[in-house]
Amino acid sequence: MSRLLVCQLGCVLLSASALLAQDYSDPAYTGSDSDDSDLETLDTFTASGRVTEPYQAVGFDSVRASTTVTRDALLSAPPGISGLKMLEGIPGVVMSNSDANGLYEFGNQLLVRAFGFEQLGFTLDGIPMGRTQAFGGSPIYRYVDNENLKEVVANQGSGDVTVPGYVSLGPSFEYFTADPTEDFEPHLEASYGSNDYTRVFAKVNVGEIAPGLTGYYSISSIQANYWRGPNENDRIHMEGKIRWEATEKITMSALYVYNDFEDGDYRFLGLSDYETYGRYFDYAPYMPVAPGLTMSTDEVGYDYAAARAAYNADPQANLGAFFVATPDGIPDNLQGRMLERDADGNPTGDIVSTGRDENGFVVTDEYRGHINARTDDLFGYNIDFDLSEAINLHSTLYYEDKMGDGVSYDDFAGEVEHYIRQTENGFDIDGPQGVLWGLTHLEGERYGGRLDLTWDVNEMNTFQAGVWYENDEFYRNTTRYNIRDGLAQPEPLFDSIAFLRKDFTQTTDSMQLYLKDTLKLLEDRLTIEAGVKALDVDVEVDGFRSVEDYDVWARRYDDADFLANGAHIDASWDDYFLPSVGATYNLTETVQVFASYAKSMSSPTAEGEDVLSYGDPRNFDVPDAPTSNNYDIGFRTNFNEFSSSVAFYYVDFADKLENVGYFDAEQNETFNQYETVGAVTAYGVEIASTYVPRWAGDDLALTTSLLINEAEYEGDYGGRDGKTVVGTPEWNLTATATYSFSQSVIGSVTATHMGERPMDQDNSLYAEAYTTVDAYLEFRFDMLGEAYEGFSLRVNGTNLTDEDALGNIFSSGGRPIQDRAYSVTLRAIF
Repeated sequence: MSRLLVCQLGCVLLSASALLAQDYSDPAYTGSDSDDSDLETLDTFTASGRVTEPYQAVGFDSVRASTTVTRDALLSAPPGISGLKMLEGIPGVVMSNSDANGLYEFGNQLLVRAFGFEQLGFTLDGIPMGRTQAFGGSPIYRYVDNENLKEVVANQGSGDVTVPGYVSLGPSFEYFTADPTEDFEPHLEASYGSNDYTRVFAKVNVGEIAPGLTGYYSISSIQANYWRGPNENDRIHMEGKIRWEATEKITMSALYVYNDFEDGDYRFLGLSDYETYGRYFDYAPYMPVAPGLTMSTDEVGYDYAAARAAYNADPQANLGAFFVATPDGIPDNLQGRMLERDADGNPTGDIVSTGRDENGFVVTDEYRGHINARTDDLFGYNIDFDLSEAINLHSTLYYEDKMGDGVSYDDFAGEVEHYIRQTENGFDIDGPQGVLWGLTHLEGERYGGRLDLTWDVNEMNTFQAGVWYENDEFYRNTTRYNIRDGLAQPEPLFDSIAFLRKDFTQTTDSMQLYLKDTLKLLEDRLTIEAGVKALDVDVEVDGFRSVEDYDVWARRYDDADFLANGAHIDASWDDYFLPSVGATYNLTETVQVFASYAKSMSSPTAEGEDVLSYGDPRNFDVPDAPTSNNYDIGFRTNFNEFSSSVAFYYVDFADKLENVGYFDAEQNETFNQYETVGAVTAYGVEIASTYVPRWAGDDLALTTSLLINEAEYEGDYGGRDGKTVVGTPEWNLTATATYSFSQSVIGSVTATHMGERPMDQDNSLYAEAYTTVDAYLEFRFDMLGEAYEGFSLRVNGTNLTDEDALGNIFSSGGRPIQDRAYSVTLRAIF
């Protein structure tokens, strides 16, 4: 806490000193969101002044592999597409989703070179977003609407030492919001698409309210049915930004983001289910009772009260009290379990928890009980000013508040063992009485600040230094409750606990310091950057971290303190020398070579709170922090008709963590703990290109993005040495053609090929390769007259070939990509 106060006081005092100062030079902030940034982007392709190709621009003058997603590209995407899915098509980025827009949080998978989503760093207007987990994290897609973004800068290899955070092992993605306009400008959009996808977006740039003071406010709403299964997605998102040019030398801005969403789950499909029943096999709202299947206590004359009493008296001896044999001879739970059957009434072998509705139909809990809801608020404040003609100071403060709930069902048979152990260990709970209601409640707040100093020593030398501090406190409670009558109906009994899972608070304090020097030599043809950062992360966990604390460790440490308070874990990681060095050299005015190296460290908790949730709480073995070494070398071209970037890379990722199971023969208990199990190496090439042929009259643009990648495990753990990393294809290709048919009609087609990917660590199962085709056609109505200027109609189509394939994958299955879908958007910018 004291470290944050120091940062805050420093920011306030420096801001005050700037306001009182008299002699200023022009603003000189050189961060990535500045128009004068070292990162230049290619001009957006135009024809007769009309934008016809929004594409990713290569990062000329950047010492590392870098790509920029331009504002035009953001606006060309399907309406409401997730800010994460917008990264699809960037060289080195492998993206898969369970729905066309990437809205289902647990259905997104993102890999960059050797790293997964949880090992990537994200910032929004300089604010680090922290952990990416849906449970208690701050994934970037909750905090952005693409219409409000200016650009996204992707550093596929390694982020600058100036980028704060304890999550990234190299790659970073910097999101920057657009500034408010000086003119009053309303912006309205309405979209409708497949599966009753409905989105409304409204934004008002209020113009210049007072000298130098501008702002905007936006709100968007999404309601959509899922393309398979009966679930839906609901989202309300609001953003507001105020910008004040207080003097010629001082600029301040404040950002507020509110996001509230609720969605259900897409069913995970085992590989055999997917191959047998196809991609539409999912949770169903109603399922007819198969002939001869006993479901009602009245049908079998079962004494429900007697069975419950017998079970409560001696659970171990009466585990079968709630079960009878079906005609198939398979036990069936009268309190809400049945065998899933096909259209002919034959059992599929799957068991789902069920109950009856008022019409006598069996209602599957699988969709009614799998709901995720989150509410997030983010406040950010930036101030940029000059202390002199050569020295610039930039400060950022932020605060985030989050809350959410997740619901799922558990079956009786698989959970009764927890009740037996926990009652033996002294916890006062009722035990399972049939189908169980699982509720996870989340709360958290995160706040921090950063201070960045830039000193233009002379025309050839720029020196930078900075500090960042953050406190992140996260609370999670997961409990299994009984349900009225034991049936799979959403009527939980919150005064009847079946068993306990989690109840803990995790607090993370992190601090980063950096120094960086940039030299421009040989008449600015050669640029050299050298920097170093120091990172310190302290994590404290208090409470019952997992079900093992209730089941295993409460028995081992049978004392009043543990039964009342659970575990207390202190863990710290630091590395005070994380170097970064890179250079660019202009061979000609249109050809540039670059090379870079960076070492990174991340907190193990970046991969999820579970890293500290398993293991002996009184003799806890703190795992090593993962580290990586990232190397890039390549070249860029920027000719009149053709621009390209080619980057060769090598990644060495050490101290990979995994949950390892152990059996304690002395205690006759099984427990888990996270340990270092080896390393990962990756190498390959990323190629991006844009071709605008003059013979087509500047009306055609062709862009490509190609990844050729080899990522392998190292180490003997699990016999996987030399095996390909799960989910990584050997190659991935995106190609786009955009054509301007006239001043008012623009069309674009994009084909994406996902290569074959291993699904498990021993590479025994593979997800097949697939290719999808997306397209849009836009009509602009300004040709109808000045009154219609700013009006457009866009038709988007995704997966036009209706490819049937698994998108995000796991060791035993995955979730299919969405089938063919369309949307229509009417946009008006006044």
